[in-house]
Amino acid sequence: MEEQLLPEEQMRIEQQAIEAFLFAAEYGDAGINHLINAIKVLKKRLNDFEV
Repeated sequence: MEEQLLPEEQMRIEQQAIEAFLFAAEYGDAGINHLINAIKVLKKRLNDFEV
């Protein structure tokens, strides 16, 4: 079962995601692609750590 977030938690995550996206967007498509790849790597590392 997937963990549910409270609305306040969702809003805080969205706020941080927007800030990270805007920072990466200063570097154009390359910056956004790097941000996406970095998030995927971090998610994999977290999943591997939890197992």
